[in-house]
Amino acid sequence: SLRKISIEDLIERNKEKAEKKRQKRGEKAERINAMAQANTRSIRDTAKSSTSGMSEKEKEKKIEQARKSAENAKPGSLASKANMVKKFNENN
Repeated sequence: SLRKISIEDLIERNKEKAEKKRQKRGEKAERINAMAQANTRSIRDTAKSSTSGMSEKEKEKKIEQARKSAENAKPGSLASKANMVKKFNENN
């Protein structure tokens, strides 16, 4: 059957197929980019809203509270191990 079809016709069909595939890929890429942009915007908005409502003093208070609670960490916890490293670094 390939012998009956001229080479020019075969080339033209392949060009058309390739163009359709390129168009499909382009549409998919555009959709993926649009979803990625929307997703990062929502993440940025969430991050801003969680910290922007606090003043600097409130942020400092929370940090200080976290430090105090880390000092009284349960033995074997990650915070207690971090405290051991901190003490080692201070001594050396």
